Amino acid sequence: MATRACLQYEDEAPAKALAVAMKMGGHKLASIASHIGKSESYVCLLRKGRRAIPSDLIAPLCAATGTNLLRQVCDALDSIAMETKA
Repeated sequence: MATRACLQYEDEAPAKALAVAMKMGGHKLASIASHIGKSESYVCLLRKGRRAIPSDLIAPLCAATGTNLLRQVCDALDSIAMETKA
């Protein structure tokens, strides 16, 4: 598994995955922020794609939303990146 997941992508897929995971679970910014120890405004920036999602927040965000969607999207993007480099 790549350690730089979701940091190198210009597309909005990771942010959209986070937004979908939050909406599916009915999670509010406050609860996600509290769970990962960050501010609501920072989580909002991640969700809107205005900040890249750091690899060290992928697992906490997945735990906070109760789904591995974000990890799956990041892993898929990493696989695609490796394929195109080969």
